[in-house]
Amino acid sequence: MSLEFGINTNQETFDEEINQIASSIKKEFNMAVDNQKVMAEFCNLFENKIIDRMERKKDK
Repeated sequence: MSLEFGINTNQETFDEEINQIASSIKKEFNMAVDNQKVMAEFCNLFENKIIDRMERKKDK
């Protein structure tokens, strides 16, 4: 299985075909973010969710 996605962090402009629907953390919250911190936090949260699911499955 492969899972791919993107998180627009500090991008302010987008290609014309997606400009009306695309956004970024910077555009939404009017602040720049540290990309490494965003990625680390996302990975930690995702890992915790997987561990939680695995533990719940094991308890059944």
